[in-house]
Amino acid sequence: MTRILIATNRLLLPGDAPSFGESFSALGPSELRFAWAIQEEGSPTYRIELVPEDGANSGSAMPSETLLARVLSEIRSGRMSNNWVLYVHGYNNTFADSVRSALSLAHTYKAHSTNTDLSDVAVLLFSWPSDPGGSLAISTDPIGAYRRTQRTAELSATALERLLQRLLHFFVLKAAADPGLSRLRSNAMVHSLGNYLLQHTQLPTGGPPLFDLLTLHQADVNTADHAAWVDRLTVARRLWVTINAFDDVLRISDVINQERLGTAQSGLNGRRPVYLDVTGMDNLATSHNLFIGDHDNQKLRLICHRLLVGYPWPLLGLLGGSNFYEHLPSNSWRVRGDKAGAATEALGDFRGPEG
Repeated sequence: MTRILIATNRLLLPGDAPSFGESFSALGPSELRFAWAIQEEGSPTYRIELVPEDGANSGSAMPSETLLARVLSEIRSGRMSNNWVLYVHGYNNTFADSVRSALSLAHTYKAHSTNTDLSDVAVLLFSWPSDPGGSLAISTDPIGAYRRTQRTAELSATALERLLQRLLHFFVLKAAADPGLSRLRSNAMVHSLGNYLLQHTQLPTGGPPLFDLLTLHQADVNTADHAAWVDRLTVARRLWVTINAFDDVLRISDVINQERLGTAQSGLNGRRPVYLDVTGMDNLATSHNLFIGDHDNQKLRLICHRLLVGYPWPLLGLLGGSNFYEHLPSNSWRVRGDKAGAATEALGDFRGPEG
């Protein structure tokens, strides 16, 4: 069985089977609702179980407090993994899309007998209404649909702020005072346009970091000014930025925006992040999702798993030879090898001289 926790500011839809839609909660874009998504082993479907909201407006504990206290209890007893990942999805994801991708993330990195290097990750999905106009709006007015979704991301920032504050209280402050939770680790992976949402979020400052490692994954944000806000992400001890210069989704975004950070091979001038350029890795091609994409590259899978669990140095054992090397002109780690070199040269011909 695979189980993920969901926090969402989407509208709860009427009906017997709980689900959420493509507009904001009836109480506004900053309102959070929690649920579990549960997928039985071997089943292609999942079910949603809402976290009860009884007592939310009384003097008793808020639903999120009761929920997260129960989560800590399960971690303490070993019934739930101590490796937690906050996953924020990107553009054009229905609620069902976001749940399926989060379940796939949990399932892909689940420990099993043939890969003892893996350890289970427990996924907390932040699901926001990133497909407000549906596929028709995207096909008939793609630029308008994209801009409206950017606005939706901006309005969702307060909900993410509230979630991070609650996680900081439970996963860091309460855990620090509990010896039974000494092995609890929290990390984050923010995908594509989810990084635009993160950019507009007022993050907790002045206290201990919430995350060991935060991955800005194929970020759909401007490269030009990214360092100004990325360097202020003190919510995490360490920051990694992934890059695939041939990313087909971000190439489309490049058409109506400035160069996207997830495809950039220059202008990588942040002081805090480590830039990981995987352009040209075997089987990767134009993939937009390095973590759960269908690229069948086990070396990349290992790196992604290390990012999810906050491994101190994700490239350990993967330097030299045909592996990664530090490309000082671009301030990034790149793939070495004939295929990667040819890909980078071809890209250089396409873009012009590297800056």
